[in-house]
Amino acid sequence: MPTKKKTSPARRKPVRRDRKTSSTVSRASKAASSFSAMASTQLKQLRKTVDQLKARLEKEARARSAAATVIGEAKKARETLMVKMKALRDQGASLTKELKKAMSDAGRRESARQQAVVKISELRGELARRTEDLKRKSEELASETQKA
Repeated sequence: MPTKKKTSPARRKPVRRDRKTSSTVSRASKAASSFSAMASTQLKQLRKTVDQLKARLEKEARARSAAATVIGEAKKARETLMVKMKALRDQGASLTKELKKAMSDAGRRESARQQAVVKISELRGELARRTEDLKRKSEELASETQKA
């Protein structure tokens, strides 16, 4: 025998309750109060999270500001250091020129001293030779004056 098809639950009409009983009202108020409690708890958690995020953001902003200050100071120090390094480099170059000049002067003076020593020895030799000549001539004159 053919069986009857059952109707799907979507086609069924919902049952209406005209009157709410006290038990359904209390369940509804309990559900509303538990919903309100959950919402209140979530709200508290969200406020706490917002406060934490604000604190973290402020901390990061302070850190960024401090980092910017340090970077600025480092740039100033670097510029100062570069100026001092340039001055030292220039001073080193001038000292090098002076040292080379002094070395060349010292070399010239040494060679002039050695030339002077050679000239003095030549002159001493000349003086010794002339002294000898003069002595010899004096002896000749003395011997001639005694003979005459």
